Amino acid sequence: MQDKLRHALELCNKNKFDEALPILEEITKEDPMNSEAWRTLAQVHWFYKHEPDKAYDELIEALRCAPKNIWALVLMGNLLTKEKNDVEHAKQYYDKVLEYHPDNAIAINNIGATYMESKDYESALPYMEKALSIDDSYANSYYGLALCSQSVRHFVSTQSVRHFVSTQSVRHFVSTNFILCFLFFSSKECVFPNNLLILQRPYPRL
Repeated sequence: MQDKLRHALELCNKNKFDEALPILEEITKEDPMNSEAWRTLAQVHWFYKHEPDKAYDELIEALRCAPKNIWALVLMGNLLTKEKNDVEHAKQYYDKVLEYHPDNAIAINNIGATYMESKDYESALPYMEKALSIDDSYANSYYGLALCSQSVRHFVSTQSVRHFVSTQSVRHFVSTNFILCFLFFSSKECVFPNNLLILQRPYPRL
């Protein structure tokens, strides 16, 4: 069964979702307690098939099988936020991530990113700070912290800028113009003008 799931995941990674879908459905029928198969099936139905209601039901199954499945918890929170506009219930799932997996910086960062996509920077801020307290080399969290700070506190700290620019993985997702913009302001605490559109680019994850 694990070989089937591994094969389905490989197909998903190659964007061959139509081939992966029947394999995942077969796995959930043969092994209905396979939480990861349910979670992956939900991800395919939501992201690729654009069927959030079906994905929601599959995430319920994934969490029934394994209540501490971190990526099922994150995905459920994301779905409730984006598709149902139900931040209150989404937070319950996000809180479970913090309870069960308090040291997973990527998952916690992604929770913050979901709030940011809804322009709820105040809610996102503590998740970015928490992620950085766990892993201070994760460039995405510095980027998120800078955006949240600019929106909530109306300034970006020098420390955030210097750490962000010095992080090794920064070059993988951010433009040279963005780095130059940060470097320009890195000598002092600064207020960003409201029309600084470069800060409005989509927030990168993972």
